[in-house]
Amino acid sequence: MGILTASGKIVTNADWESISSYDVSLPLPVRTRDRKTGAIDAEGNWAIPPRYTEIRPFRGAYSWASLPGSGRREIVLIDARGKPVAVPAEVLEDTREFDGELI
Repeated sequence: MGILTASGKIVTNADWESISSYDVSLPLPVRTRDRKTGAIDAEGNWAIPPRYTEIRPFRGAYSWASLPGSGRREIVLIDARGKPVAVPAEVLEDTREFDGELI
């Protein structure tokens, strides 16, 4: 499993099991062979270390992620460095559930 960088270099990593690359922006979510998920930058470096159960594809500055041991509906909003981002309270008040990448 590998990526082709803008400079034409092929970057591979034996620990990468799958890369989410369809219709996404950087960083690219990558699942490792030990079933942890992180995200890589355009050079194949970890932008977000593999510590999540799942990271949905980035389609902008933010994505949804699941932490190990969390329930299916217990997700956090993260930025491109993996830092959790608070969803404004006024948004949560009027929201019953999240639908994909939409709030």
